[in-house]
Amino acid sequence: MIFAVLPDFDSFFWVFIEIPLAFFMLLVERVLRSKIEYADVVTFFLFSRILLDFFASGVLFLYPIIKTGVGVEFPLKVGFGSSVIVKDFMPRLVFITPESVYGKTFEVVSGFGVVTAIIFAFICLVDLRFRER
Repeated sequence: MIFAVLPDFDSFFWVFIEIPLAFFMLLVERVLRSKIEYADVVTFFLFSRILLDFFASGVLFLYPIIKTGVGVEFPLKVGFGSSVIVKDFMPRLVFITPESVYGKTFEVVSGFGVVTAIIFAFICLVDLRFRER
């Protein structure tokens, strides 16, 4: 559970949280199991989220020190009418600054999240069913 929540704390010095955590996981597994088997996979997924955020919304690498982040925006638009129009085809590098969330409201559950949870539960049930045979 902590590995699912911890990456979202990257706005609080991800360099000082995620990098030491990755080294700690690798060290603990090496000491306790004499080999590294699972910690490298967890570390990969921990840092892959930063790469995905770079393409999705931007990353604030050193947030408290530098209050500007960087990311990639994909502004592609397609218009339909008497002809098909494609605008803003090329992705562009964008610089982002965090905004205050005070007084704003956000969705807690989205349709995509509900469908993803249902599919995940279905896959788990099917897997459990096949393991029982």
